[in-house]
Amino acid sequence: MYKIVIVSHGTLAEAFFETLKLFSPEISGVYTVELDNKGINIFEKRIDILIEKIKNDNVLIFTDLFYGTPFNVLSKKINSFKGDKEIVAGVNLPALMEAMLQRNQMTISEIIPLIKQANKAILLTEKLTNEVNDDDE
Repeated sequence: MYKIVIVSHGTLAEAFFETLKLFSPEISGVYTVELDNKGINIFEKRIDILIEKIKNDNVLIFTDLFYGTPFNVLSKKINSFKGDKEIVAGVNLPALMEAMLQRNQMTISEIIPLIKQANKAILLTEKLTNEVNDDDE
């Protein structure tokens, strides 16, 4: 089992959390930290408080942007977590749901390929074209 941390600019992390609750009303072990207009120092203090709380657990961290401030701060602090850990940049709802639904059955290393697959964009025209081509065979 692993904990899930969603970190973002603005209120995106909390919005993802609230949306996850639509699918699973009783969520435990999912945390959010947001970089808001209070600045980076307050954000880092929030991260430090969370790390202190869950540092001995396995932790899967989702950030909104690769090389954005939330990603950069967590990258510097990643070794503060003592268990298995990974950062996934470019969070989206399908990836979060996959991680959440499988966290009691899979390890972080086992879930990563599924998260990568869930994180891929799906274009309607490609999907329809592939389905038509599959029907032709």
